[in-house]
Formats: sequence, C-alpha cells, structure tokens
Amino acid sequence: MERISFDEFGCLNIGNSENTLSKAETNIFEKEIKKTKIDETQIKSLVLKLIRMKQGKIGSDIFEKYKLLK
Repeated sequence: MERISFDEFGCLNIGNSENTLSKAETNIFEKEIKKTKIDETQIKSLVLKLIRMKQGKIGSDIFEKYKLLK
C-alpha cells in the first residue's frame, strides 16, 4: 500500500516501506482482485492488515472518524 484516500482527508501518499504483506498474502490479494466475484471478507482482512501496518503514517484522526481499527 503506497497511497490511500479518505473523504474529507484527501489522498495520502504513505510510501512503500518494509511493512508489506507476505508473498502468500500478496498472491491471495492479487488473485481475489482479478475475480468477477471478490471474497470481501478475505480482501477486507488483508486491507485492514495493511492499514494497521501503515497506521503511523496515516494519522489518528482518520481512525477516529472511520472506526477502521476496532
């Protein structure tokens, strides 16, 4: 995850760092997004994992407003 966008907060460039999904998780993510019917539970868990990894670069006000990480 290099960039993320939230309403009212604009687009944030958070950069590509050492915090990434594993090779296996990346493969799962790539396969899912190519499907006609995406397994939303699977994609959501991977996206939330990426957000947790990058939360220091994203900003706490976004997490408070959107309740992303409960």
